[in-house]
Amino acid sequence: MILVLANNRDLPARRLVETWRAHDARLLTLADLSRAGWRHYLGEVGPEIAIACGELIPAASINGVITRIPWVTPEDLLHVVDGDRHYVAAEISAFLLAWLSQLTCPVINRPTTNGLMGAPHAAEGWMAIAARAGLRLPWTRRVFPAPPEPARPSPSPSWATAALATSIPRSPIRRAGSPPRPMSSCSR
Repeated sequence: MILVLANNRDLPARRLVETWRAHDARLLTLADLSRAGWRHYLGEVGPEIAIACGELIPAASINGVITRIPWVTPEDLLHVVDGDRHYVAAEISAFLLAWLSQLTCPVINRPTTNGLMGAPHAAEGWMAIAARAGLRLPWTRRVFPAPPEPARPSPSPSWATAALATSIPRSPIRRAGSPPRPMSSCSR
């Protein structure tokens, strides 16, 4: 079974689950995380249980997870009482960070301290991750435009040439009666 952790409004995630229905893909939403029945233990205390699409799922039967949310926000939790949303968002985020980090199955974008979707990657980085996970990818070639010609320096104004040609005195200018600079004998 493959779990796709996403927001209810994530249409590409829903399409992905439909496409992978033959692989027993399931959409895991934030509403599922608010249902009773989850079991997560630190270490090996007992069998872990997840809930997706309202069904209890033994963690041992999960073959992979793809996360499509960077973090849980109060706006994602419209099913939670308004006054509790900030607290519940922080708790669900912390729970997901722990749960996703401890799963033994492949997690395509394992979470980091920066977020639940892991480190940000360019398209090539995501393709490399998908390939390492065993996903078949279409052959692609990315063409980058040639760098622009370097700009030619504009001719210097006459005052700049004159300023560069002005000599700078070797010794610093001192006011009359001011003490000599420390270590001045070392610079001669």
